[in-house]
Amino acid sequence: MIREQVFVNGGELYKENRVFEGDVVDNYVTDLDADPIFTFYQNTDNGKKEYRSSSEFRKWLLDYDSVHTLDYNDVCPDVTLWLGKAYFSNAYTEEECYFKVDGSAMLKKVSDYYSLPYPIASEVETKLDSTPEVISAYVKGGEHVVVGSIKYLNGSATHLKFYCIYKDEGDLQKYEHGKVFANQGQVVEEGYKYLDSLTDNLVFKSDKKTYREKRIDDGGDPITQWEGVITETSKIEHYESSKEMREIIGNLSTGSNYEDRDRCPSVNLWVGRSWVEDEQETLYFYAENSEMVDAVATYYNLPQPYDADLKQQLDENPEIMRFKSYDIYNKGEGNFTALVVAGIVFESNSPTMLKLYELKRWNE
Repeated sequence: MIREQVFVNGGELYKENRVFEGDVVDNYVTDLDADPIFTFYQNTDNGKKEYRSSSEFRKWLLDYDSVHTLDYNDVCPDVTLWLGKAYFSNAYTEEECYFKVDGSAMLKKVSDYYSLPYPIASEVETKLDSTPEVISAYVKGGEHVVVGSIKYLNGSATHLKFYCIYKDEGDLQKYEHGKVFANQGQVVEEGYKYLDSLTDNLVFKSDKKTYREKRIDDGGDPITQWEGVITETSKIEHYESSKEMREIIGNLSTGSNYEDRDRCPSVNLWVGRSWVEDEQETLYFYAENSEMVDAVATYYNLPQPYDADLKQQLDENPEIMRFKSYDIYNKGEGNFTALVVAGIVFESNSPTMLKLYELKRWNE
């Protein structure tokens, strides 16, 4: 997978997302017939935004000869390669001209020429000058192309933008981003879900653990088929699904709903548990809304896991932080419910932390 960060005004983040994964992402629509390089268009509030690569860029990247001309507003003489432009098919008077950034010295000349703020901070500037391969969008024969653009409105330059394109980590393709919150919104664990493009195996890694698959044939759970290796101690965190979740997902009648544990009566669905030897146990539940989570926090005398923004997200848009969607209420296909997961951590049978889990896909 690929992540995009766009900077303006000395390091201000203009936008950030996952780019061009699937047929439609962030209103970008794949169109393989549109252009040999820019194979997409974007639906915006101002109309359809189309992208066209330049003849020069096509020749450089694809050795492809084409006869077409792109007009650029007020061409800066320091640009060595114009990559293409974006414009609106309905004649809306905004367009964007893309160019190859040859280094910070050249970028500063472009900034001066258009009298626009230099777009990046020193950290990104170091990457541009020292390791452009980390942020480049295109490569050929060992030469990396880092992208900048000039945005125009009514013919006047308004923004100088700089694009950082972060690629996969080796052969690991990122496609889900997880965070665990506790103690009024503090991030206590963060990581990614990857697909190993060489083996097609799933890999889960965080700053605290490396998760690995554990299938039923290897003694794993029928639903939660993974275990976590704690980085600091190398101890194993084991996971299991509850009887209720097994019934919902697989129509299974095995397992337990942990009736012998200290369960908060405000919880309607216990999802599962995990444990590390006899030191720690976590009971997971379906966090239906903040009212329920607040009741759990009160019951166990623990801090709420969220700040005001995260609390609002749980109540108003749980879909963007869901673990998965399931037919929890047996309403049938098309009426699945976003399962947001929270957990109570117990040490020596005493509750010590209330956690809330957020799992986001790159296009969310």
